[in-house]
This record gives sequence, structure tokens and C-alpha cells, in this order.
Amino acid sequence: MVLYKDFYGDDHTFTAVVYHTLAKIYKNMGNYKESLEYYQKDLAITKKFYGELHPEVSTSYYWMGIVFRIIGLTQQAYDCIMKSLEIDLKYFGENSLQVASDYHGLGRVSLACGKKTEALNYFNKSNLLKKKYYGEDHPRLSRTFFFTGIQLRDSEMYPEALENLLKALFFDKKCFGEEHPRVGRVYRAVGNTYNNKGEYTLALQYYNLALKTYSTDCEHHSNEIQELYRNIGNAYYNQDDFKKAQETYEKALEIAIKNKVPNHSSIGNLYIDIGNCLGYIPGNEEKAVQNLQKGIRIIIKNLPKDRLILTDFFSSQGNIFKSVKDFSRAKREFERALLICKKYDKKNVENLELCIKILEKMQAQLSYIPIE
Repeated sequence: MVLYKDFYGDDHTFTAVVYHTLAKIYKNMGNYKESLEYYQKDLAITKKFYGELHPEVSTSYYWMGIVFRIIGLTQQAYDCIMKSLEIDLKYFGENSLQVASDYHGLGRVSLACGKKTEALNYFNKSNLLKKKYYGEDHPRLSRTFFFTGIQLRDSEMYPEALENLLKALFFDKKCFGEEHPRVGRVYRAVGNTYNNKGEYTLALQYYNLALKTYSTDCEHHSNEIQELYRNIGNAYYNQDDFKKAQETYEKALEIAIKNKVPNHSSIGNLYIDIGNCLGYIPGNEEKAVQNLQKGIRIIIKNLPKDRLILTDFFSSQGNIFKSVKDFSRAKREFERALLICKKYDKKNVENLELCIKILEKMQAQLSYIPIE
């Protein structure tokens, strides 16, 4: 960076390119404050050099908008991407891919603001332009509809999500055939959408279709298969079929132990999943506790090591149960773990909440569980 500034000066376009590159690096690292500072420096140079209506200026506005959206400053995000759209419309015309990207960006910002109808309108405009640009048979269309579907699903717009995901499925089947892994990816996304809707039978149908697409090359798709088994286990669990859920989680765990490092967070999650199931199967309470303990110990190891608060919350080094029958303390330790996970490791929040429910159930039913 210093060499570029010394050679070209602070206001040269080459210096702006370096600023833009650094901004992207910091964005990918999650350092959004630094990223914004470099995007703003990039923008100042490009505006000075090219003027207000140049595509380089549009690009700077667009990526600044992305970072603003990520950090929750939705009005600034909307303003930046709208400026990008205004420039792209004037420079490229209304049927360009640049305009399509702007519409998609505005759709994501609108979702973040809770403006679902407005978001859907932007997404539809973006997808229509891309379909017009690429034609009916281009694999890029699948990607477009797939990620639109995922974003709508995450905003609980399930009918619209399914509409987009099924379009992605159609294009992938057409371009790659029935048993391609890309088809499996879409099957799984459709299954997850039905699972979120509470339609577990349909979810299981799509999960099993996804498994078939990976069956011809299990070795290279072990991670996808592991995740699918966990999805299937979740669907069984939500149907209160705890035995099938346990068996499916164990299949996922077997793959995870084979392919992951010993204390990988996915292994911890699966131990907790299995423990949750066993807690509902009579006669398996001791095994349930053991699996929950294994899982929570792994989760603790994956939390940031520099958090001094952990020593206060877990003074007994992962001994969830200090004494026999001490379910109230056990619950309290899990609740402390939950507080930390909500702040630092949100992926594990749902599992820990389930742990607490299992402990409440066992406390009500049992007077004694021998814990080693």
C-alpha cells in the first residue's frame, strides 16, 4: 500500500484499486469498520477521477451498501445501493446484469428492514433480468433462483421460497441431469424449507431424494451426507419419532468422527442431538446425560478461548453435574452456557435450549441417575 501511494500518489486510480481490494479483504475477515474506511477512500478517489456517473463509482457504492447491510445499518445500505442502481441505469441501461445485481442487493436490504413485499418485488425484477440476459437454459439461472429462495426462506416467506427453489431445481435437472450433486443441494434446500414450515413428511421426501444424488460418490460428498442425516434426524425429532431420530443422528456422527477433527463443533452438536433423543426414550436417561455432557464439553472448547467469563460460568471444567440428582445445578450450568452461546456462538443456541428442556423432563421423572 505504501509503495503505491509513494509512487502514484494518494489520488491515483491504482491507489483506489488497492483500497478496494483491502476493503474486500477486511470484509471477508469480518472487520467491517476497516472495510468501510477503505471503501470510502476508494469512493472518494473514483468520484474525483471519473465523475459521479461512472461504473467504478457504482461498484464502490454497491459494496459499501453490502457492508452497511451486514452491520445492520439498513438505511445507509439502501442509500448506497440505490445510488449504484441510479448510475447503472444511466450507464448500462435497464436490461443489464449490473442493474439486476442492484435489484438483488436492494431486495436483501428490504428483507433486513422487514419490508417483505418490497423485497420480493426487487428479487423478481432481478431474476427476470437475469433470465432475459442468459436465456432459458443457462445454469446461472439456477444459482439466481436458488439463493433467492434461501434468502426468502430465512425470512420465513416459505411459499415464495419454495417457488424460487423449485425453479432452481427445474434448471439444475435440465442442465445437469437428475442425479447431479447440484440437484441434491436444491433437494436439501427444499427439504429444509418444508421442515421449517412444519411439513415433515414432505421434508423427509426431499431429504431422501438428496441422499440418492450423493450415493454414487459418497467419499467426495461425505460432508453433505452428514448434514443430510442431521436434517433427516431433525425431521424425525420434530415428529416425536425419537428412535429414528437417534439412529439417523448416529449415522451423521459416525461420518463426522471419521472426517472431522475430534473436537469439531459439528460432533458436539450431534452428541447433544443424540442426548436429546435418548432423554425421551424410557430407560436411556443415563446415556442421554453422557451424550449431553460430551456435546457441551466440545461446545465449550470451541468457544473463544480469551473470554474470561467462561471460567466464571464453568468453574468445574465441564462437570455439568456436580452431584447425583442435582438437576437444578445441571440446568443452571446449561443456562449459563446458553447465555455465552447467544453472545458468541449462536449456532448452538437451539441445541442448548433443547438440553434444558430434556433436563427439566428428567428432573420431573427421575429421582436418581448414576453419573460417573
